[in-house]
Amino acid sequence: MKFNKQITFFSLVFIFVVGLTNYDNILYSYKRSVHKNNLENSSIKSTYKLNKSERKKISLPPNQYQEKMWELSMNPMTGKTEISSLFETQYKLNKSQESLVKSFSVPGESEEMKWVSRGPNNVGGRTKGLMFDPNDENDETVFAGGVSGGLFKNTNISDPNSSEWIHIKGIPENIPVSSIVYDPNDLKTFYVGTGESYTGAEALGNGLWKSSDAGETWTNVFGGKSETETVYRSNGNFVKINNLDLGPYTYIGAGFGPSLTSTPITADLILADDGDDSGDISDGIGGSKHDACQTISNGSEINGKIALIERGDCSFVDKVRRAQQVGAIAVIVMNRNDGSQENWSSAPITMGGSNFEDISIPSVMISSTDGNRLKSRLSNSETVNVSLSLETLASAGRTVSPGIFYINDVVVRDNNGTSEVIIAAGVSSHRDDTNHLFGVDDYGIWKSTDSASSWDKVPFNIDGSAYSYQPMDLELAPDNKLWASTTRNHRGSGGGTILVANSDITAFSVKHTITYNDGADTARRTELEIASNGDIYALAAENPVTIIKSTNQFATAPTPLTLPNDADGNIEADDFTRGQSFYDLMIESDPNNPETIFAGGIDLFKSTTGAENATANPWEQFTHWYNGFGQQFAHADQHNMAFGNYDSSKKIFGN
Repeated sequence: MKFNKQITFFSLVFIFVVGLTNYDNILYSYKRSVHKNNLENSSIKSTYKLNKSERKKISLPPNQYQEKMWELSMNPMTGKTEISSLFETQYKLNKSQESLVKSFSVPGESEEMKWVSRGPNNVGGRTKGLMFDPNDENDETVFAGGVSGGLFKNTNISDPNSSEWIHIKGIPENIPVSSIVYDPNDLKTFYVGTGESYTGAEALGNGLWKSSDAGETWTNVFGGKSETETVYRSNGNFVKINNLDLGPYTYIGAGFGPSLTSTPITADLILADDGDDSGDISDGIGGSKHDACQTISNGSEINGKIALIERGDCSFVDKVRRAQQVGAIAVIVMNRNDGSQENWSSAPITMGGSNFEDISIPSVMISSTDGNRLKSRLSNSETVNVSLSLETLASAGRTVSPGIFYINDVVVRDNNGTSEVIIAAGVSSHRDDTNHLFGVDDYGIWKSTDSASSWDKVPFNIDGSAYSYQPMDLELAPDNKLWASTTRNHRGSGGGTILVANSDITAFSVKHTITYNDGADTARRTELEIASNGDIYALAAENPVTIIKSTNQFATAPTPLTLPNDADGNIEADDFTRGQSFYDLMIESDPNNPETIFAGGIDLFKSTTGAENATANPWEQFTHWYNGFGQQFAHADQHNMAFGNYDSSKKIFGN
């Protein structure tokens, strides 16, 4: 009986093993069939059929490298690339490699085979993010972020002989670190912002990272590539014709005046007539009685309607202004191309201009081809009813990567014991592919009041339009108000603006806009600094660069300041950034002495008189990029500066 029980037991074990093996084989076969089906029905298969010229038109490389990488990285069971699990997978791989005992090493991997520097110099990459560790009361521990990628730590910054930089794991080594701050209510909580929008996507980040243990471990808490949206090609915005079998027609919004919103403007279209077709052919084409370059004669017809105006012979702003004066609620400008201008096409362009502060109606441009279709119907006395609205922030044909890739700045505000994390999210195209936009749907100001667990977007729109200012620098004033400066957005608008938030940071108001060319152009990248006495300094890239100062929060016009004058004869007296103000632009103040101001372009400068002096240049140069002119050496191009938390005489510079 005992022998039979043993036979039965071993038989059951054998059956179980055989069944399990068969199950594994069946499951394996099933997974293979699902994977095969996902590959065969992949959405990217259509691009395999394109030839090289067709691929180039849609910004794809000549071979199928990207498609292959997509297929190799897809989840076999879902047929999708699961970006959301990328950081977790990367973390697990790194942890597993740490504990892995290896039987051999490659050069540089072990202590016995480590690489030894042989020169020529001990120079790191460009450094932007800087912070003294608030947990070190001796101000000896410093964190620094490389724009080329990575976060580093030095625990003995004052000693050049024993000072050593250690790479901090957790943030990917290839991710540019642009800013780092700590929570004033929890000194062990740090935040790192990645990416910078003003270098043409050279420094593409992946959102905001957080550490709750003073920088030992890090987690991505906001931004990066969207987990719910995919890269798409924008269909653009359209003039929609409601009562005729025409259109819709692609338009591009003007770079001045209010923009359209998601709420449509609907009205009949009226062809403007100024009764005068003479012109000075300043644009190479000449006048037309429909170009609104003289007083519009059919204003009573246009009142309460949308005006159709031809391009030519006067500024876009003047055209829109004349239509506005007779009561138009919006303007459609049609391009003109008679074939005489080599650099012209019939396609719509972004209309620009100056002195447009009084423009209160939206305007757009359509192609000459589409405009002539509308003009023909109107000339035949047909009623044309149209609708205008903004459906996307990207114009037609542009490739959009959704997400937050550029955090130009981050601050943490102590609001009566509640830590408010605020980020300045940017937008940019790639310098090698200006048709590709990163972050256009998500740029602006974002705020979290629950330790970065959830986020709200703060309205930061230009003149109430659908387009946002692009935030550049965030600063907290002594009264705890949040100030922001801007750079131009993807449409080339909104730069050089200084704004202040309300007490709960739910809205911003414009305090000043830096302009040049007699007000025709706004400044570009603008850096802000608020001294401990409340004085506000702004260093802006314009034509070529300017510094202004306000002692009353811009209640009156700010004071233009004398610029630093570099001793280097190859650096012009009116441009200490040497034409690189988009790039090397830094201004800071000593937190314990509001009269001590530091500025950086190619080299570093200091003022001890609040950057003002009635009889001499208030700035003293104290570095030079190749140790010339009796100055101490510091690498060229100044990007940031940080002061010790406990001793402001200790300071570090990033270049």
